[in-house]
Amino acid sequence: MPALVCRTASYGLTNTSLEYVDEIAEHGLSQALLVDTGLSKGVCTYNGYCTNESIAETFNIEYRRLHIFSTN
Repeated sequence: MPALVCRTASYGLTNTSLEYVDEIAEHGLSQALLVDTGLSKGVCTYNGYCTNESIAETFNIEYRRLHIFSTN
């Protein structure tokens, strides 16, 4: 569907992701992930580790919960 309305899809994606980019730029990636649960739910890998349990099980790789990367 996005290929049929590529310009509209591009605007939609940009408008949606710009909020997250601003948050990361303002607070840094680690702090943004700690504060924003919506952003952290979209993370599949972080610092070389798989943070998505389903993906880790599917590919038989080590899974680590994202909260262990907390800098607090």
